[in-house]
Amino acid sequence: MDITEEFEFKPITEGLGFHKKQVSLKEETKKAQEHVIKTSKPVLESEDLHKVRQPAQAQSVRDLISSFPALDGLDYVEEENKQQVQMKEALPRKDLTSSQLHTQQVLKHKDPELKINPEVFQRKLDMLDVQPLIPEIKKQEVVEDKKLSEKKRVIDLVAKAPTIGTYLIDAFTIIGLTNVFMAALLLVTGVDVVFILMHPQSDILTKISVGVVLFSVWMFYLLISRTFFSKTLGEWATDYQLGTDMQTLQMSYPLRVAMRAFVNTITGIVILPLLSVLTGKDIVGSLCGIKLHKKVETWQ
Repeated sequence: MDITEEFEFKPITEGLGFHKKQVSLKEETKKAQEHVIKTSKPVLESEDLHKVRQPAQAQSVRDLISSFPALDGLDYVEEENKQQVQMKEALPRKDLTSSQLHTQQVLKHKDPELKINPEVFQRKLDMLDVQPLIPEIKKQEVVEDKKLSEKKRVIDLVAKAPTIGTYLIDAFTIIGLTNVFMAALLLVTGVDVVFILMHPQSDILTKISVGVVLFSVWMFYLLISRTFFSKTLGEWATDYQLGTDMQTLQMSYPLRVAMRAFVNTITGIVILPLLSVLTGKDIVGSLCGIKLHKKVETWQ
């Protein structure tokens, strides 16, 4: 056998398909194209679209469904349900106009005694009415405010005896000033304070000097405070003043102040002020012609 010759394997039996006639590739593709052209759907007009032919599979499914037996029992149940549902007629309703007429007639036939008497109602309101009292109260308040605004605050000086508080404040002030001056005097003179306190009866001159200092401080305190300010600290604290405003402007005012202090001193310093407090009258002022006055506020 020549090597260049073509040879072909063939099966012993014809069941494997090798016995079929061999077809070239070109012929096979040509047949496939012709088959596609034959089975392709033709282009239909728009009016024939609803007549398009359904595929064979849908037709076979439809044939299969039609081959099943019909479910007559279910159709019978649906018919019974349809028969049970029935529409009834609307319920009767009352005429609205007739009910309105009925209510109007009932109102017309009501007992006239149930009506409110306006005169009685007004009388009760008059008995309970309190509003007219409010304007009267407001008027009274306005009048009082006007009266107070029209009045002026006036400070009057009334001759009056001093209180014991006035003298106590002045006494403490004098004692304090005396101690200050005594400390300065002892510091200047070099006197032994401890010796004086331990032997108070041995040195009479020291006692006299202490008394002179106390009296001097008291006199200077009264004369300076009343001459320049017309009052001491105690009198200022209790709204007192020595003499009137006209008397404080006179040239003789310092002399009267000194005369009052002298009379108070020769009578014992404490006796006349104490009697003035007990009697409620300025006894020293009556003797000297210049009295203590208290400030009193009044509205005029």
